[in-house]
Amino acid sequence: MRKIPYAVVLVLFAASLSGCSGTDDGPSAYIDEVHIYVDGSFGDETLCQEALVLSSGEYYACSFTLTADAWLGIELDVASGSPSVDLITMSDLNFQNWEDGEEYYYLPDISDFATSGGSYSSNGNVEAGDYVMVVAN
Repeated sequence: MRKIPYAVVLVLFAASLSGCSGTDDGPSAYIDEVHIYVDGSFGDETLCQEALVLSSGEYYACSFTLTADAWLGIELDVASGSPSVDLITMSDLNFQNWEDGEEYYYLPDISDFATSGGSYSSNGNVEAGDYVMVVAN
């Protein structure tokens, strides 16, 4: 009978430690700006524009729809001293695969892994459809 209280204490102690040993204990990434836009001949159309802080293991996703083929541009400004991030632009179907940890395809001209920021432009028009741009820490 005396073993049950000790077992309960052990279980409660182990449960309190379960969140302490995760792999998401790295530094936060400070994104001064991520701006995705359609580069038009008479002006740009902003699809998403944000400043954000991403804890280790977190991501920001911007979903957008292109109603016609378009030239896309992305400006990514990661604050000095922040860890590098992944910038991935993909179709919405591939985004689901990415979230599930499965194989996925991305648009290489407007994606960059382990980047500290920069300017990105599609190499030609991106086909009309539904897309997601992800910034992941």
